[in-house]
Amino acid sequence: MSQSAVLSPIAVTASMDDYFRDVVDEAVRAHRVDASAAVQVYLVQLLAEFGRPGEDLGSAMDGAPTILLHEAMHAPPSREKFTKLRSLGDGVLYHLGFFGDHVAGRGVDKSYVAQVGSSAYENAAAMLRSQHGSAPGTTDVLTELARKFERFVEVLAHVADRAMAQSAMGAQGVVKVYERWLRTGSTALAAGLAERGLNPTRGGMA
Repeated sequence: MSQSAVLSPIAVTASMDDYFRDVVDEAVRAHRVDASAAVQVYLVQLLAEFGRPGEDLGSAMDGAPTILLHEAMHAPPSREKFTKLRSLGDGVLYHLGFFGDHVAGRGVDKSYVAQVGSSAYENAAAMLRSQHGSAPGTTDVLTELARKFERFVEVLAHVADRAMAQSAMGAQGVVKVYERWLRTGSTALAAGLAERGLNPTRGGMA
């Protein structure tokens, strides 16, 4: 899935926050993810940030994730270290959700990469706990993201599929949505096809 195919419906949305708030809520309910309100707000903000035109989508994933994690883990405790860890968690979460097929296509184990993202969030949360104790807030959000990382990848994948279905142009675009639905069984893609009056089945579209 190309980045332009994912971002095109967002560009014409008056408020990205409103768009992502609705679709994140839909995704959480569709996948029955036990997500706190604070984490849902975090995901909306993350998506809005990556969805801004001109945003450098690769900046958080320049280099092998394991190397980036190693470098961040061995940096002296500082605001910069915390930012690197959280940004790595954000980058891995976003890329696995939106471009997981490309990750798998390169022969990379998605579960292993997810562990890197989870570890980045957990270590960022640990830094906050060491500085501020167990007070609720960002620490809780990062810990929840770490512990349910792969579930939140599913949430972002749903968001990506919803965007793809909404941005499909012409017959060729719809066919691509259907072909992806055949591979993934995505409920978001099925809903997008249904909104176009199409009933996706394994033997074709009615």
